[in-house]
Amino acid sequence: MEQENALNPLPWWIRATLVAVAALAFIAVRLRFSHWFGTDPLTHFFNTQYGMVDHATLPELPLLRTLALDYLRFLLNLFSGLLLVHGIAQRARLTKQVGIALFALSLLVLVPYTVALAVPLEPTLIFYLRRLLIQPLFLIVLLPVLFRPSILGSRR
Repeated sequence: MEQENALNPLPWWIRATLVAVAALAFIAVRLRFSHWFGTDPLTHFFNTQYGMVDHATLPELPLLRTLALDYLRFLLNLFSGLLLVHGIAQRARLTKQVGIALFALSLLVLVPYTVALAVPLEPTLIFYLRRLLIQPLFLIVLLPVLFRPSILGSRR
């Protein structure tokens, strides 16, 4: 399969479409997510002046709904990122490796975030864990590294 991708690259218009769809998906998740799934109490809490005040307490949260929406947003960002990587690199193996790496990195955030919400810990900790989870920061950091010529290899 790897050789097949290298020998028969996707036409430029398909690659451009994949990259455009991925970019639009990132924008849609960022700008329209709350319109699609309802207002998130954590977003409202952190957008107010009370969110980052010392000794602020979290509002009453529907825990399962909050976790489900944050995980869904994470997964939408993950799949958009994989679509972007595949559209640029056209390497199924690289896309798979990036997906595994991003998911493994995200587990380092998913588990503490779930515990922090379940046991209501410091709101500032929850804010930063949630930010790592719902924004595609891992992908942004990983993209420049992925497209080094030594990783992409030569296309013959």
